Amino acid sequence: MVAGHKPLNDLYLPVYNTEEGKRAYRETLDTVTNRYPQYVQEIQGTADGAKVPFYKLFLLHMDDILPNVVNQTNNPETHGCSSVMSNFPNSELLGHNEDALAVTLNRVYIVNATILEGEKVVEKFCSYCYAGYLPGFCMSYNSHGLVYTVNIISAKNLARAKTPRSILTRALLRCRSLRCVEDVLRDCGAGAADAVSINLTFLDQEGDRLFHNIEVAPPSPSSPQESNMSVLTLSPGEYGYHFNR
Repeated sequence: MVAGHKPLNDLYLPVYNTEEGKRAYRETLDTVTNRYPQYVQEIQGTADGAKVPFYKLFLLHMDDILPNVVNQTNNPETHGCSSVMSNFPNSELLGHNEDALAVTLNRVYIVNATILEGEKVVEKFCSYCYAGYLPGFCMSYNSHGLVYTVNIISAKNLARAKTPRSILTRALLRCRSLRCVEDVLRDCGAGAADAVSINLTFLDQEGDRLFHNIEVAPPSPSSPQESNMSVLTLSPGEYGYHFNR
């Protein structure tokens, strides 16, 4: 996966190997370590088990952040997944396809995890994963009835020293309410480093079925320490979709 990952080897590593690239990498890693040290440990555990350097896996989680913030370049590729939400009687559906790099073919798996602190269950979820990546970045559900899919968005300006979307989507796996989802994605105190679209519903909610699309982008100058965020709610009789070409 690492050896054949063209963006990693052709784009991310050359920038990482510059002084400014390493500085932006460290600033982003420091932010994630301060805010989500447990997920840094998960990446480290994956790196140790796969016998690959930690920095290469963390660069995968940073995605296009380094080339954008150091070289002001944008990825010309517009590949990505698609999601469809249907909120009609007898047709309450959240559909998703994975449209990713060729190197990921046959390098995917499903993680069914129960995470304990002592004897207490703190997370229980099922997630479709790419090799080397944290759970939560594709399509997932948890024991609280949260079901969600992830679509990337190619923002023009990304941000260093913020939280990569792959970390925020991992944090969603513990959420038990829409308020928690919004708090995670807003990421007050830092904000998202790049952009993402989340499509979700809760299976165990009171009242009518509701679906939500939440689009997240890096902070604006007027609110530099939290993500830009837009929430669209689909009531009964409505539908929505997100397509990446």
